[in-house]
Amino acid sequence: MIDEARFPGRQGRLLFAYLVAEQGRPVPRDELADAIWGVAPPATWEKVLSVVVSKLRSLLAEHGVAGPGVLTGAFGCYRLELPEGSWVDVIAAAAAAQEAESALQAGDLERAEDTASLAASLTRQPFLPGEEGAWVGEKRRELTAVRGQALATLADVRLRSGNGAEAAKWAEQTIALAPLRETGYRRLMEAHAAAGNRAEALSVYEQCRRLLADELGAYPSPETESIYRELLELPAAPRASAVRVAAPPPPPPSQITTRRMGRRVLFVIGGLLVAAIAAVAAVQLGEGRGAALATLRTIESARCSALHHAGAGSPQLLIAVDLPLQPGALETTTPMVDAITLQLERRQYLAGAYRVGLQVCDDATPRGVLFDERVCSANAREYVDNPSVIGVIGPLTSGCARRQIPILNRARGAPVSMVSPSATVVALTRPVSSPASTELGALYPTGERNFARVTPADDVQPAASALVARRLGVKRVYALDAGHQHSALFVDDFVSAARRLDVSVVGRGSWVPGERSDAAVAAAIARTGADGVFLGIESFPASVRLLTELRARLGSRVQLMAPEVFDPKTALLAGAAAEGMTITQPGPSKSDLTEKGKLFATSFTEKFGAEPSRYALAAAQATDVMLDAIASSDGSRASVTRNLFKTRVSNGILGSFWITPTGDTTLNTVAVYRIIGGKVTTFATVRVPDALLAPD
Repeated sequence: MIDEARFPGRQGRLLFAYLVAEQGRPVPRDELADAIWGVAPPATWEKVLSVVVSKLRSLLAEHGVAGPGVLTGAFGCYRLELPEGSWVDVIAAAAAAQEAESALQAGDLERAEDTASLAASLTRQPFLPGEEGAWVGEKRRELTAVRGQALATLADVRLRSGNGAEAAKWAEQTIALAPLRETGYRRLMEAHAAAGNRAEALSVYEQCRRLLADELGAYPSPETESIYRELLELPAAPRASAVRVAAPPPPPPSQITTRRMGRRVLFVIGGLLVAAIAAVAAVQLGEGRGAALATLRTIESARCSALHHAGAGSPQLLIAVDLPLQPGALETTTPMVDAITLQLERRQYLAGAYRVGLQVCDDATPRGVLFDERVCSANAREYVDNPSVIGVIGPLTSGCARRQIPILNRARGAPVSMVSPSATVVALTRPVSSPASTELGALYPTGERNFARVTPADDVQPAASALVARRLGVKRVYALDAGHQHSALFVDDFVSAARRLDVSVVGRGSWVPGERSDAAVAAAIARTGADGVFLGIESFPASVRLLTELRARLGSRVQLMAPEVFDPKTALLAGAAAEGMTITQPGPSKSDLTEKGKLFATSFTEKFGAEPSRYALAAAQATDVMLDAIASSDGSRASVTRNLFKTRVSNGILGSFWITPTGDTTLNTVAVYRIIGGKVTTFATVRVPDALLAPD
């Protein structure tokens, strides 16, 4: 063991730590300088680095770590190869966490607990305490992930052993480590349930739901919802054997199989598995307008598919598609990828004079199926660092967009353009009065916008519901939110629009399952004499019971209205209580698509054997917007961004619109569905005038 005080100063300590962490990789001298001194190395850094290396080599020799191949320098790089049998704590921690997870999968609970405990112990202290820097921060994040993996394994071991109370202890630590990651909450819910604490488990769900809504404007994943529904259906404290134990992690990619066949599956899933075959491909360009672009580099990440190009010649520019591609999200995103590739094929992989290629990148993980913050940020950095990436289509969620927009905005030279089919949180483009919203200055640090969307923002749907209320003759309306900020914003927008339409708002309140009885909520609404109720609440099993109570107390003549967060399929579970209820979804209904939209839908169905989802239609429209911006540009990122905000679409897939200076679409079109006779029927497509959306 080498006493830390013997290292040649702070520089020697950092040099040794960096080389060890790289595990034998030849590290360029300038990379080492950046790790040691950051952005301001001394003028004589090369000489200083040589001296530090020499002193470190001597120190290692004093402790028996010597030889011609230990610390070598060649071709402008240094490489440290430790002797066989050397033990490094951070490497041992990562290996132990992986071994623990494998042992858990194999059912060896004792070995899983031993190795996970070792990993948790080794990662208790921060990496290089007292030091700062980009690489130190990245290594700390890696070790935090290792610690989270170890703690999760310990919780799962205790769950499988039937010790719910002990499992809860470990699960709470995983939440403290990553408060926005749902897997910790799911484990804690299951642990409390296994210990017979059903109420505690439900409370954990509510904590998770509120945090996601307030911080990300998102909702719990289907996996979290599934556990919540199981808890609601349990009549009493369950036995440990009745509780669903957390499933083991999915198999490694090489073991994943799928029933879906054909070329498009190889692209969405198989492509991700073989992305390494052409990580940095140099493609010679032909003649024409883009000849000065020289070479194309594919995105160098295992999270991204191989280069996809089915047009003539070789691609000159690269479009990245950023979506979650994990089980649980693929039902939504596979049709989106299909729509994007179909539209590229229809346009022969051309954006004006430019030939474009495509890579699809996964922004999620098995433990964060809709998006993972770290992966979203890492992907954005990959796009920024690759000069061939001319633009990004995606992401799916506003939470991921919040992470990626500022990184793309700060790209060297000019921001990288991003067009999202589905990120609808208002605060991505306009200021809102919410403590959880991100300041626009933080999203766009250069002061130049680079994000646009083709789907109406979240304030459009509530305004559409207000128009529907007036059309259905509602005179006195009550607005109900779900007790969190995102829901309250929906209700704020509805109330504002309703008042502008002279629909009297006779009251508003909050409904949080478990805090107040449904009967009390219904009674409070009944006392106002409301003939309409706007429900800014999500689809929970408890929501079905609320609908039933509202209908029983208010009668069949009271109009119920909700935005897309209330899934129509969930509403149908309420039976007769949902009769007449209206639910909005952004964008036009399929029956109101333009001629171009209907032709695209027909082509999609012929090729893939299913109708395109609204997300797929929006993805195809986002593809057109990106291709048009590239076609009008000179092939540079700056020019593409400028042209993105000059977009004027006439009779596009979703309709006619333009992109505003804030990045919003002017197509404020909302599909309204109504439950009639126990079925979801198309009621209308509503175009919301700008006057209903202006701030009060």
